[in-house]
Amino acid sequence: MVEADLVNLCKLGNIPSTTFFHQPTRSAAETQAVLPKGCLVQKTITCKLADKTTNKLVLWTGVADFRIHRSLHREASQLLNLKRIRSHTFNPKEIEPLQFYGVPEGTVNPFLSYSSPATRNLDAIFFLPWPSEWNEKYKVAISLSLQESLIISLSHLKHLLWEYQQRIFPDLHVFELSEIPSYMAQEVKNNNYPN
Repeated sequence: MVEADLVNLCKLGNIPSTTFFHQPTRSAAETQAVLPKGCLVQKTITCKLADKTTNKLVLWTGVADFRIHRSLHREASQLLNLKRIRSHTFNPKEIEPLQFYGVPEGTVNPFLSYSSPATRNLDAIFFLPWPSEWNEKYKVAISLSLQESLIISLSHLKHLLWEYQQRIFPDLHVFELSEIPSYMAQEVKNNNYPN
């Protein structure tokens, strides 16, 4: 079970964690609305990327209600050796979260169950960076179910994902993208933090 694996990894890594119960939510925006002040939602989106000859199934994951811009698509295409992304489909209809990830829609996260088809069918996970100033300012909530999230310090999220990936699905490529989405950098510049 993913929840037990995450809690155990937090204990092993001396990462303080809290389970937060809330009203049922089915999207990152809904979850963000019920989280305590100073806590960002961990958001994950399934995406099918395609060039002329190849389709790749990936997860985009990060914090807050991020948006994926053209420059992130370019970086992803280079990492996946795609010539040029001709199409992208977010949350493709053929990927039913309960069957593919083993979790209900609205609770997909990069901490995949080893037994889920996703670990055998995903081509990569793309981890979006955030401004370093956020590490000390925020906590992050990882969805465990429609009404339950695991809260940890944002500064521990990358480490937790790398540890989990190495232990549970070492053959799946996880890439940390280099570019902080421009709107996040602008929010830092304007001292306009989310939540």
